Amino acid sequence: MAFSFLILDDELVAREQLKGLILSIDSESKVLMASTYKVALEILKSGDIDVYLIDVDLNGKKNGIDFIKEIKRRHPLSQIIIVSAKLDPEFMLKAYQGLDILRYVTKPYDHEKVAFDVKLGIQYAKVQNNQKVTFRRQGLIRTYSARNILCVRRVPKDKKKIIVTVIEDGKIVSEEFSIKRSLGEVPELFRHENSLVRCHTSWLVNPKMTVGADLFDEKLILRYDVRVPYGGDKYRAKLAPFTQGG
Repeated sequence: MAFSFLILDDELVAREQLKGLILSIDSESKVLMASTYKVALEILKSGDIDVYLIDVDLNGKKNGIDFIKEIKRRHPLSQIIIVSAKLDPEFMLKAYQGLDILRYVTKPYDHEKVAFDVKLGIQYAKVQNNQKVTFRRQGLIRTYSARNILCVRRVPKDKKKIIVTVIEDGKIVSEEFSIKRSLGEVPELFRHENSLVRCHTSWLVNPKMTVGADLFDEKLILRYDVRVPYGGDKYRAKLAPFTQGG
């Protein structure tokens, strides 16, 4: 399986070094490079990238942090490695918590460390690429990656129809599909356990999309401020590791 990388760095030498390192790990990888936010954004729009390596300090009005925010808006579970000359513990903490990055690499590069981080990104991407599912209805077949699914709910009064809500280019999109038996069969369509988890009798959620829980209102809070019903001790117990205070 070939993986795709995007390197955003305004230094040509740094881009070439990272590209060479990636190809030394996986010669079949597709490595795209950009020197500006604008060029990187066009690449982001044109296709799905598995792993991003982003320099936060760029020449121009838009920097690497702006680009990371755009990645997260479109593909919130993407694997991002920050590369920076900054060795600022406070900044690093904000990057991990606020931007939800995978790793943080400082310049000049420690090639052994960068190689480890790239391999880690590939491993995460491999899991995500395997988590795909196909839904069908008359005249329509759609395949989604688990990382883009927010939630799935049963259509009221029809156990054989579901509504799948996903993120596509930063927008929330919902479509209706048919199932054979009931909502319970949907998680079985995925290769990996916990791709989707029951949070209510009529709802499934992607646990990696959860950001918290409002137990007073009995709502689970997902990314993009999507809120879904959340009830029952057995559901809460399974989702507790993915929620803050859930």
